[in-house]
Amino acid sequence: MNSPAQQLAVQLANNNQGNTSPNPSVGAVIVKDNEIIGQGATQPSGGKHAEVVAIESCITNPTGADLYVTLEPCCHHGKTGPCTDVIIQSGLRNVLVGYIDPNPIVKGQGIDKLQTAGIQVSKWDDDTECSVLYEGFRKHITTNRPFVTAKFAMTLDGKICSRTGDSKWISSPTSRKIVHELRRKSDAILSGIGTVLADNPSLTARDSKDKPWEDRQPTRIIADSNLRSQLNPNLQIFNQIGNTIIATTTNSNTASFPKSVTLRTYAPNDNGKVDLTLLFKELGEQGFVNVLVEGGSTLLGGLFDHNLVDKVVAFIAPTIIGGSEAKGPVGGTGKDFISDAFQLTGTKVTNVENDILITGYIS
Repeated sequence: MNSPAQQLAVQLANNNQGNTSPNPSVGAVIVKDNEIIGQGATQPSGGKHAEVVAIESCITNPTGADLYVTLEPCCHHGKTGPCTDVIIQSGLRNVLVGYIDPNPIVKGQGIDKLQTAGIQVSKWDDDTECSVLYEGFRKHITTNRPFVTAKFAMTLDGKICSRTGDSKWISSPTSRKIVHELRRKSDAILSGIGTVLADNPSLTARDSKDKPWEDRQPTRIIADSNLRSQLNPNLQIFNQIGNTIIATTTNSNTASFPKSVTLRTYAPNDNGKVDLTLLFKELGEQGFVNVLVEGGSTLLGGLFDHNLVDKVVAFIAPTIIGGSEAKGPVGGTGKDFISDAFQLTGTKVTNVENDILITGYIS
């Protein structure tokens, strides 16, 4: 069990996630004589890092105090100076680090610099929460590709809708609140045009009162190979706060969209669809770290067929729809043999009202 200071640092980082990309969200807490005297979280890209915010917030002199920080302090010059320099100058005595920075230009060097300056540095006994916190950053900083989470809700018999296409609502209200929290922490939400036309979703992150967060919204990305969205100007995605990207193919006709919509064109894949590998490559290069996929069986099938999914978040409701024409969550070509099926590791099973939530990583 982590200490109260460690728990607060994780909470600060978690609450701020989604506001700092492509930088990681970091939480920092300063303790002196068993009292918290300062705390902070990473500001948006280009702003102050958590350690600096925490030091500047101290209500008393931090000399001789302990710093609890969720990620190893940086030691290089970027848009801001090295956090290690500020820590050394502040007179802090101990630095307790939750997770080693996977960035190749840091990765232990921040700790080395602090220790060389005479500061004691130790790692948290339990880094599980920090490992989850930085799963997206870890992939993006080492591959320049976003971390892709596939989310879906299905019935006990594996259906995401009835044979008529009805799908509201399969999961419980509490499950849907969890989804909005996932959206808030993501840089983008990816959906397919089939889902958009069938459900007309807003694809916004909303608060407990079902109102969109006004300070920040993830970018909506719609895979629309034939620009069917242009025929539906009243779709909710065109009338929400935040930005929307329509990803289409060079085979589609040109179209005009509202100013908040960006049209991006890609060479089609062998099936005439948007090449998702190229899409994610571009998103990674543009600083999108975490992408949440909320699509139908066609989009999810394409992602699994091309090995583009990193994590699965699946809600299973205790209902049965039946029907051979009712769709399951993952279409595509799929696997020919059970032995070749995708396996989840690090699985976690949670009860959410009457639903079952299963999360895990594609091995």
